[in-house]
Formats: sequence, C-alpha cells, structure tokens
Amino acid sequence: MLALVLAPVLAAACTNVVDQSQPATTSPALGTSTLPSTTARRTGVTVSPNAPYNAQDFLFTERWITHSNQLVGPATVARDSATSQEVRDFAEQVRERAAADADALTALRQTWTRPVSTEPSFGPRETIETGERLITPDADIPDLSKVPPGELDNRFLEFLLEHNRNGLIPLDDEKRDGKALEARDLATKTTTALLAENRRAVELQRQR
Repeated sequence: MLALVLAPVLAAACTNVVDQSQPATTSPALGTSTLPSTTARRTGVTVSPNAPYNAQDFLFTERWITHSNQLVGPATVARDSATSQEVRDFAEQVRERAAADADALTALRQTWTRPVSTEPSFGPRETIETGERLITPDADIPDLSKVPPGELDNRFLEFLLEHNRNGLIPLDDEKRDGKALEARDLATKTTTALLAENRRAVELQRQR
C-alpha cells in the first residue's frame, strides 16, 4: 500500500504523532496480538482541514478492507469443506461479517473525494505523522483448499483466532484517533464481533 496517497486531518496547523506507547490490545478471549503495533516506517501526509476524515481514518479503511478480504477466502473454503457442520455454519457467519466490513468501508472511501497530497499547497493545511500499522502479510494467509479434510476445521479456527487478534490493533487505533463517525462506529461494532467470533472459535476447538 502506498502511504503517499493517504491523507486527512487532526488538529489545526500542527504536527501530531500517533501514540506509539499504547500496549497491544488484550482480552481473555483473544489474547495479545502477535504482530508489532507499528512498523519502523513513518509517513507524513497533508490534507485540507475541512475534510470529513483524518489520516487515521484513511489508514484504517485501507488496512481494514485488506484485512477483511484476506478472511473471506479461507472462510469460504471452511464453509464449503469443513467436517463439522457447526464449523461450516460459523465460517459462513465470519465470511458474511468480513465481506460486509470490506463493502461498507469501500463505499465510505468513495465519498472521500477531496484531493490529498504530500506536497505543500496554498491555503490552510495540516501535516500529520502517522505510524503505519501492520496487517497480516498475504504470505501468511493459508490456502485451506490444500489442507486435508481432517485438518481443515482446526486450521481455519487457528487462522481466524490469529487474524482477529491482529485486527484488534487497527480497530483500537481507529476508535481512539479517527475522525469519521462511520469509520469509528464500524471499528466499535467490529471489535465486539471479533471478540464474539474468537470466543466461539475457542469453544469449537474445545469440542474437537
């Protein structure tokens, strides 16, 4: 993802650094994210202060669309091929939630038409520096279609737990630092959904 095209707003005419001292999110059901909270690379972006979103919103939507789409494929395979009917039904619920998240944020981003730039321009503008959050690398997304049937259920549940744990970081960032109400609301609702999904995944693992 090219950070050069990212943009938005925080405080008028100031430099704001996303707090890097926050610990990774923890939960009895989810545990702690295994991904580091930030990369070493930091990105300066500028945007008109009249925009309805800020840089955090833009970064969150960029990453969460990818994060959600990464889940759709494995969930579809598990829905179609898992041994347990309970896992099949659960995988379909997960697939529907992830697809809905990606669709909602894609539609929201299409309303953010104000041009953005990393170059100085005329008029009042703001510059912010945002730590780039990691998402699950594509190389770590399992191809469950190649997993033996007897292992598929557990592999899907393990992947889901890991993927959801890592997703807590950008969700918490958005709830704390986002400006766009729609994006913050989705982050809040999706956090609740991920917690519930992981509790259910743990239950299904214990039944096996």
